[in-house]
Amino acid sequence: MGRKKLTSKEIRQIETLEKFVNLPLPRSPLQPGLKSLCTPNDGKSNEHTAGAVDDFVKKFGELAPGFPKSRYHKVVAGFRFHWGWAMESKGPIRNRKMPVQIALQYVENQKKRNNTLSKIEGWCADILNRNWKWDEDAVRDGAKPLPRPSFGVDFPNGRIIVAHETRLDSLVLSLMRYRNSLRVCQHRDCETPFFVSESTNQKYCTPECNAEERIRLTDEKSRDAQPKSQAATPRRGALARGAPVNR
Repeated sequence: MGRKKLTSKEIRQIETLEKFVNLPLPRSPLQPGLKSLCTPNDGKSNEHTAGAVDDFVKKFGELAPGFPKSRYHKVVAGFRFHWGWAMESKGPIRNRKMPVQIALQYVENQKKRNNTLSKIEGWCADILNRNWKWDEDAVRDGAKPLPRPSFGVDFPNGRIIVAHETRLDSLVLSLMRYRNSLRVCQHRDCETPFFVSESTNQKYCTPECNAEERIRLTDEKSRDAQPKSQAATPRRGALARGAPVNR
């Protein structure tokens, strides 16, 4: 089932969210278990990471006024982790070479698994309320305290409207809005695997990833089958020459 036609604003929201979550992480691991949420584009060099952040800021704007670029990777890591939580809340995740479940091993039983949504909601609320742990480090590095987002009321439609005071607020709201479409590309070598799907059964972020992964899987099956045929050939040859056979 395909997604309804998107507005230009929604397309921009999705593009910004995907670009941010796929920003490369630096070499140093942020925390145990996060390796399962890493991509082939991570850990190449600090210059590579810094360059990607600069490109993001030039195109989409900074996360918040004065927010240090050196802290962006921690925010990216948080988004990736909760991206995995959102997927996990809908059932077992079957994705590329490193499943998200590795980062969620402390979820010991189904009862704890049912608390997934409350954890996501709490994380999003903490950011919007500025109760996030990266804030103190950022301020200590010279960033100004982030302003709280302002709220408006859409009375005819019965909605509370969040005025996006920062790019970070906009990203959090996009994460919530597209929560049911968050996916991880099953192409194990995809450098930007976090994407918002266009349909419920979409497994790859692009047709190119789909085609490349199919070719890789076909090649692997061919290599796995090859030793068996090679091992059988000498046996047939030995029998043809009249070699003794134990019966």
